[in-house]
Amino acid sequence: MHLRIEDVAQLARNASERVLEAAARVRATEAEADATFGEVFLPKIDAVASYWRSDRQLEVTTQLGPLRVASHDLGFEMVRATQPLLDVADFFYRYGAERAAVDVARLAAVRAADVAELSAIRAFYAILSRREEIGALERSVHVLESHVTDARHLFAAGRVPENDVTKVDLELSRRQQALLAARHGEREATLELLAALALPPETPLTIEAPGAAPDAAPAPLPQLVARALDARPDLRALAAADHRLELLVAAWTADYVPRVQAFVDYQYDVNDAFQDNDAFEGGVQAQVRLFDGLAREHRRAEVRAQREVLASRRRDLERRVAIEVERARLAVEEQRSALAVAERSIAQAEASLRVEDDLYRHDKSAAAAVLDSELKLVESRVDAAHARYGTLAAAAALKVATGGGSP
Repeated sequence: MHLRIEDVAQLARNASERVLEAAARVRATEAEADATFGEVFLPKIDAVASYWRSDRQLEVTTQLGPLRVASHDLGFEMVRATQPLLDVADFFYRYGAERAAVDVARLAAVRAADVAELSAIRAFYAILSRREEIGALERSVHVLESHVTDARHLFAAGRVPENDVTKVDLELSRRQQALLAARHGEREATLELLAALALPPETPLTIEAPGAAPDAAPAPLPQLVARALDARPDLRALAAADHRLELLVAAWTADYVPRVQAFVDYQYDVNDAFQDNDAFEGGVQAQVRLFDGLAREHRRAEVRAQREVLASRRRDLERRVAIEVERARLAVEEQRSALAVAERSIAQAEASLRVEDDLYRHDKSAAAAVLDSELKLVESRVDAAHARYGTLAAAAALKVATGGGSP
């Protein structure tokens, strides 16, 4: 599978298990809201049917004499349609609370997609960083192998002590160990990326490196924090959740407002037990709740307590968001500075290595000086790779911390 950074972001948003779970929650809340809409705004039609038979007789004594009524088969069918005309709690609050719950779920899904994308992007850049580290170490190992050969030839010629050969050989072993660790680190980053994209561990990947790291410095911190507090999906989800609870408090109050509904009945007696076996009835029914055993007050107190919990959680999240934004901005600045230093260090280390290697070949320098110069070159190349992709990863983290948009 060939992956670019754009592909990684899109796959993470579409295939991550966290995103799929959040999307399922959105569908569940939407279904609940639709069910509430149907319950509140659409008419209800019920069919009732009954039939009974009895051999009993009823005898009533009157002034005119006994009156006997013999029972016979009786049947009754009815279709009843009802439609609320006025239900303040349902129309204006309960259905609105369900729609607010949908907004909460959708914003949670957006946040889950942001987090999944950032996790995948970090793994993507970690792979590229490790690969550049591997390339630098492989070149270093190749150079050290030639140094070992040269040192042995010089030792055989009596021009350097045996200790120089040992030092070069030991440094070669250390560099080979570092190369093995870098390869393992690349595999770990690959597994993390595959997990973030919900792909099997055996999936082959070819990764295309992105362009250069952004040169533009991030916006001032107060501006970034203000943007995050306004745009972060998790903060907006808390606001939507608080609005939902506010509607529920009002709904429990509106339970004491009269409820009015219209009804229409069609009745049919299958066995003509009554003279008017076909009958239509219609009317309006009003219901007023006078007392509910203080249940309303208890429910309102419960919802108010939940709102206090949300308010506390929002204050805590706002502080954490501000800290997260500042840390992300500091990381961008640090990585940009590290990249500039590493790029300058590469040129200097290459020049120093050429000088030390030439002096060593003319018996004017020790093997330790050559190894030190070569090690500094490798470290500068590795630092540049880490800083380059670290800058891109830090910029992505800052984007997510501020709720999207250009950092």
